[in-house]
Amino acid sequence: MDLFGSSSSDNDTDTTTDLLGAAISLHILTHCKRAQLHHTTLLPKVLVVSSSSSLPIDDPIDLAPLQQRLQPHVHLTIAPLDALPKDEYDAIVLPSLDIAHSFALVQPHTRLNLVPGGLLVQPATANPLILQQGWYPATTSSSPLLSTFRRTSISTNTSAGTHHVDPHQERVLLEQVVVHRSAKERESGAVLSVKAQAAAAQALRRHGLCIIPNYFPKAIIAQGGQSAVVDVQQTIERLEASPLNLKLTPSPPTDVNYAEYAAQDAQFVRGHDDKYTLTRGPRLTAYATEHAEAIRHNASIVQLLEDVVLPTVNLEEGREMSPSEKEERKTQTMLRRSSSLLESHAIGAVVALPGRGCTQDQTIHVDTEHVYEHVHLPPHYMVMFLPALSTTDELKEEVGQTAFVCGSHVSAVARGIAQGGKEAAQEGRWGLGSVVRPHCGAGDVVLFDARLLHFGIANGSHTVWRPLLFVNYTRPWFSDYQPGGEVIVRHR
Repeated sequence: MDLFGSSSSDNDTDTTTDLLGAAISLHILTHCKRAQLHHTTLLPKVLVVSSSSSLPIDDPIDLAPLQQRLQPHVHLTIAPLDALPKDEYDAIVLPSLDIAHSFALVQPHTRLNLVPGGLLVQPATANPLILQQGWYPATTSSSPLLSTFRRTSISTNTSAGTHHVDPHQERVLLEQVVVHRSAKERESGAVLSVKAQAAAAQALRRHGLCIIPNYFPKAIIAQGGQSAVVDVQQTIERLEASPLNLKLTPSPPTDVNYAEYAAQDAQFVRGHDDKYTLTRGPRLTAYATEHAEAIRHNASIVQLLEDVVLPTVNLEEGREMSPSEKEERKTQTMLRRSSSLLESHAIGAVVALPGRGCTQDQTIHVDTEHVYEHVHLPPHYMVMFLPALSTTDELKEEVGQTAFVCGSHVSAVARGIAQGGKEAAQEGRWGLGSVVRPHCGAGDVVLFDARLLHFGIANGSHTVWRPLLFVNYTRPWFSDYQPGGEVIVRHR
């Protein structure tokens, strides 16, 4: 069978195989777009898997016509299944049933070559076993001849809120807030193309949440997390020792008088039941100083957030602003005293102690109020979360992370959730149809509007201290005053 050519004498076979080849080409070109980065056009990377000596098939497959269709528009690689390159690709094509079936069997044991959210294309009748191995069906297919899947980009914590969260609805929501970067973008480092930045801005405006997988180097973020853990551990040891003799683990008692030792220890830690917020310490301060430019001042992140905090509508004329108007607004916003639209604060960390199955989820909350509750304005306070978990034990679901209520940054939505009071909102948090439970690793970036309802999932581990780095970004005129100053404050 000549899958993409027309050399066979069988006209029906010629027609079918040529249609399949054309369908694959059309689907790739429709769903794998070029990206623009710093005035450079980035072509998508596509891998076509061919047969090999260890995978004999009855008839040779002619890939030349497919190559001719795709080559001008993508970076195309053709490689046998038993010798796949180590590069990452935006799409993988399995052009025959034999290859698709073999790929489904060997893929769990080989390096995954697709970027998060990457596209896999195969014949429609191929083995659906692929669904069980980190993939989900693509929402659209341009041809009934094809089965198309995407690589799961962010997993979910299925052990939390199990009986209340609809996993299908959650997956749909999660994929709307995840921004997929192309293989060429990822090769360029911690940067966002014009396309990715636009997708991230849309997610933040619509859902109040955006997740960018594998944005920062995994090792650097994990290092920051461990720095925070050691600082918190040493601080707790110091405060529990004589002469203070405070009991802070596994959770501080409600009657602790923090003022009595505030002057004796300069470490700034806020207690949230089993969680401690750290904004400075010997190791975290050194880490934050070394990596401030790369992390909190990352050019693509700052540019994205600056775009989001400004209005997109010309209120005087009742229309969407043009790109040039938005840029002009960035440089001429009133007569502000600050030279920047946003101020980035020092890298901090929240460390959740091992709860040993005895702690509860954090109370559902926001990190800031609306400036005016009768009208929805652009955000004045944005947060970047950097989960710093990298080992197998740290990434277990029992360790927990943070759950978010998509869309609750809009005051009308938040009012509806909170109308029964705090206790009712806490009791019904898992039943909210827009809750997502992203389970991220070191290097993933979570950006959210500080008005978004969210809560920490309890750390049920017996051994893992769960670190989460964060950076707050605020408009220059906004001050997030926290009472207590240098005192260790337990939020009740």
